[in-house]
Amino acid sequence: MFGGAIYVEGKPSGSTNDTKVSGCRFENNYAEKNGGAICVNDGLVDLIKSTILNNNAGINGGAIYSKLANTTTTATGQLRILAAQT
Repeated sequence: MFGGAIYVEGKPSGSTNDTKVSGCRFENNYAEKNGGAICVNDGLVDLIKSTILNNNAGINGGAIYSKLANTTTTATGQLRILAAQT
């Protein structure tokens, strides 16, 4: 339903680890609702030097959906997605 390839819903209590994805190819994924390739409802995802092609979602975010998101990109090919619940 959410995130055809990856779904992130926070991290375990007390954990300091964020989700890091590097050198991956996301192609032809589908989510019934949000985030054809990646859906982030709460947490931080570092997407580094990866390719996203031909992904679809039924409602929002054909490639990436992030609830309450702030995103930044860097010259090194990194996309940081931060979705924090308030």
